[in-house]
This record gives sequence, structure tokens and C-alpha cells, in this order.
Amino acid sequence: MARYCSKASLGLVIVFFVFPSMVLSAQYWVGGSPDGWGTFEEDYMNWAASKTFHVGDVLLFSYDSKLHDLVVAANSDLYEQFFPSMVLGGTSYHVGRAADWNDHLFDYQGWAWGIFFHVGDSLVFSYHADVHSVVVASNRELYDACSSTPNLGVYQSGYEELVLPVAGTYYFFCGNQCNQGMKFIITVDP
Repeated sequence: MARYCSKASLGLVIVFFVFPSMVLSAQYWVGGSPDGWGTFEEDYMNWAASKTFHVGDVLLFSYDSKLHDLVVAANSDLYEQFFPSMVLGGTSYHVGRAADWNDHLFDYQGWAWGIFFHVGDSLVFSYHADVHSVVVASNRELYDACSSTPNLGVYQSGYEELVLPVAGTYYFFCGNQCNQGMKFIITVDP
């Protein structure tokens, strides 16, 4: 006795076995919710490590484009170039320790002198965004003049973790209180 299957059943079998990603794909909000990307409490490396992704899965990002952007690395070499602290396990340094990036009387340069920074390390700036900002000056002359243009970045969210991607000298200052001494220079070694 021969068994027959309907065209609909045969179609489901073909879709399931020939195109399994169409049936088994999942959508993930990065960070766990529509407002997860850009919340600084989230450890994205641990979040991703807790998931099992499959071909066809979709990652959804919702973020404020004034504060964040998204880079898709096509391979691990590009990933290591753009995100060395995640690959190299760099050290995060909280700028100003207990003073955060809020006290123009704090000696930020003195704080930085005692640290040997390396590629992949990161600086964490925590501050009151209505009063302070973080400017990464392009060179020593702009730093000395407290000039924010041109620059390598201006940040105003109240919390930044800036990875030090290449060896060299970096110039940081507060856009509002640079002239009161809220600035520092660091040298990053390979």
C-alpha cells in the first residue's frame, strides 16, 4: 500500500529541510530589548556569549544615532582592528577615580601620569552631561588652545568608554572647563 502526502505537506518538508534557516531563524534585540543597545549597564560580550546563533538569525539594533553607531566586521581581523579591548582584554581606567570627569579642580594629568596605557585599554568617562563633555583633540596645539575643532571626537552623553585603538599620544579635555585645567594627555604604547 503506497502512502501519499499532500502538496502542502511536501512543501513544508522541502522548506524545512532545504531552507531550514527560513523555519528556524530567530530575531534578537541586541541587549535583550528594543532599548538595549546603548545602555551602558549591559555587557554585550556576555550577552552574546549566552546565545546560540544560527545562519538566518537576525540581530535588531535600536539606538540614538547621535550617540552611537554600528560597525559590522566581516571577519575577525577587522573585529580585532576596531575592537581591540574586547579581543586583547585591555584594561578599563575610570578617569578621575572618585572625582569622575566632574571636578575641574582635580589633577587629571597627575592621575594619568601613573598609568602605562596600552593599545586595547579604554578610558571610562562618567560625568554630568549638562555641565561637561569629552573632547579628543587632534593635536597638541588644539589641546593647548582648548579648541574643540577639528577633533577626533566630541562626546556629551554623560558616560563614555573610549577604546585606545592605536599607539600614540591622545589629548583629552572638557569642552566647557578646559581653560580651568580639566584636561590631560596620555601616551599609549603598543
